[in-house]
Amino acid sequence: MRFKLLRYLAIIPAMLAAACAGLLGPREVVVPLDRLQDSLARRFPLVQHPLDLIDMRLTNPQLTLQPDSNRMSLHLDAALAPAFTQRSWRGGFTLSGMLELDPARQAVVLTQPRIEQLAFDGLDAAIAQPLARAAGILASQILRDTPLYTFGADEFRYGGSQFTPTRIVTTSSGLKVTFKPRN
Repeated sequence: MRFKLLRYLAIIPAMLAAACAGLLGPREVVVPLDRLQDSLARRFPLVQHPLDLIDMRLTNPQLTLQPDSNRMSLHLDAALAPAFTQRSWRGGFTLSGMLELDPARQAVVLTQPRIEQLAFDGLDAAIAQPLARAAGILASQILRDTPLYTFGADEFRYGGSQFTPTRIVTTSSGLKVTFKPRN
């Protein structure tokens, strides 16, 4: 009898926590642009050797938020050195994409990347467009797998309850992420 009573008493705090989580409702966390920029800058420079055909070095990421379309644009400086030539080129490109929550990595990631602008100095006209386009596509694929911001464990807990991110909205000053209590 005593064991049963202790077991029921142990369940009460869990029931109260679950009830409180339901009462708390959703909450919003704002991730300011400068924090996004700092988080992304720590991941650079990014050096890739896709298919061992080209050396690509991406540096100096600059984020811009586009609240009207709920997108983000990212400008990167780039250095390209194809394996089939002794030359290299410097330039940059801008891509934009939708932001999505990746629950497994507890991160914000770029989806639906789209190359907006490409410019490389000294490229011969004959190879400029195909090489720049290929480099842009490769960079967008690389960035698709790169978390732009990773949430801290404390952002998933509030008032003694666990929360899950469910929605992300781009504003002019940062990202507004909606968290809902777990049931």
